[in-house]
Amino acid sequence: MEKLEQNDNVNRDELIMQQQREIEKEISETIPLVSEKLPVACLNEEYLGDAVFTSKILDLATYLEHLISNKDDYEKFRQLAETSKDKLVELGFPLEDFHETISETIPLVSEKLPVACLNEEYLGDAGFTSKILDLASKYSFMRRTRPDGNCFFRAFAYAYLEHLISNKDDYEKFRQLAETSKDKLVELGFPRLTLEDFHETFMEVVRKVDPNATSEGDMSAQLHNVFNDQGYSDYVVVYLRLLTSGKLEEEADFYQNFIEGNYTIEEFRHQEVEPMYKESDHIHIIALCSALGVGVRVEYMDRGEGGMVKAHDFPEGQTPKVFLIYRPGHYDILYPN
Repeated sequence: MEKLEQNDNVNRDELIMQQQREIEKEISETIPLVSEKLPVACLNEEYLGDAVFTSKILDLATYLEHLISNKDDYEKFRQLAETSKDKLVELGFPLEDFHETISETIPLVSEKLPVACLNEEYLGDAGFTSKILDLASKYSFMRRTRPDGNCFFRAFAYAYLEHLISNKDDYEKFRQLAETSKDKLVELGFPRLTLEDFHETFMEVVRKVDPNATSEGDMSAQLHNVFNDQGYSDYVVVYLRLLTSGKLEEEADFYQNFIEGNYTIEEFRHQEVEPMYKESDHIHIIALCSALGVGVRVEYMDRGEGGMVKAHDFPEGQTPKVFLIYRPGHYDILYPN
């Protein structure tokens, strides 16, 4: 039995690697290894409306312009930059095996933690302290997710499946939708062979939270174990990414309006949605919520003005069943009071 489980995990890993190779091939055909020269200001397109990043881009552009005409400053800066990596390693930053270190020290999904634990990260920061206080007035607990670029999809999946444990009607509707989702993706042009194992594992995880199967406590513990098993957890993430990509393909004319830059829908799907470890934005959230008919509330905690977090519901007007906190570049799970 143990040998069968090991073989199963190897097959899962091989399929994920195969999918990654296919995606990387598509990327290599559309994105040059090194682009033509571009003005530093082109970075503004990636951070529209973000005052903090806009000011940093301006500072960077100004300093680089200064170095062009100042040989002494350039030489000092070059030497400092050359030795900076070794300096960071001396200070204990594990740059050589960064991802391996993260995987060894940070669980894919943590145990429940009090919201007040966020204070440890922002000691002395009055702006964030007031927002944490506001957040704690609405939410009692949170779960952290690993900051690996998959945090939105992993947090969404965990939170919604946990919700289904105690909601029989929602579970049955979702189970039926999930069962038929593979055929819908095939109709949209996704290769059946690629989908088979991902869908099968996804359904296996869904069946583990069947409210009719066993006690809530047992299912909650099982769900937590499954989501901290890299093989199962990553398969769930991959399938949600495919569902999101499918929704973008299905309603391409609508979603094209929300894509920044010169991406086509197809390019955006293959480069920003389907690959593992790619971070998520509003368009990913809207597409996934629409595909599954699930409402999500995201509490935004950033350096914006005011002492309160700002909540946004996706899609608008739908009762949220999943609650997440967003801090720049990362999503965690929240539990309402």
